[in-house]
Parts: sequence; structure tokens; C-alpha cells
Amino acid sequence: MFHNGLSEALEYFQNRKRFSQVEIIGFQDLQSAVDEVALSRGPDSFSIQLSNDNDSFTRIEPSDCLETMTQTRTLLVVHIKPCAADVDLFFFDKGRMIRLPDR
Repeated sequence: MFHNGLSEALEYFQNRKRFSQVEIIGFQDLQSAVDEVALSRGPDSFSIQLSNDNDSFTRIEPSDCLETMTQTRTLLVVHIKPCAADVDLFFFDKGRMIRLPDR
């Protein structure tokens, strides 16, 4: 685990792209770093369902370009606003940061 934060981890451990801004919209409380999630993607939304019932979303942060539509302990549904058209979105799955597939 890298404890300094996501922005610093992206800066230190990848060299492909520089980020001008990093936002975290959802925090997951995981039982294991390799727990899985199920991703569903729509044209202007996505949902993340935590596969382990003991995992949970513990905190959701507001974002100008992403609107939380639904939040339960194990489900997060997010509407992608037009201002997020040129941003990269990532989610945590099986111990890795995965880029959200394009619309």
C-alpha cells in the first residue's frame, strides 16, 4: 500500500501521463486488496457493485463533472456530465487501478 495518497502514487509509480487534477469520488472499505467489483457502463453513466458483501463504500465526495445518482453500502451509480468528456476515470478492482472503458 502507498500511504501518501492517490495523487502522489500516480506521480511516482507511472510515467505515461501527467495529471493536472486528481479527484476521488468514492472510498471503498475492503476486506482484501484483491476484492473484485462488477462494472456496468451506460452511455452517460456507470455503476460499480462491490462483489464482497463485507466491503462497503464508506465516503462519497462531490465532483463538478460526476453526479452520484445512487449509493448503497455495496453499489455506486454515477452520472457522467458533459464536462467529464475528456477525463480519464479509474476504479479499483482486484488490487489494481483500472481505466473505465470509453463510452
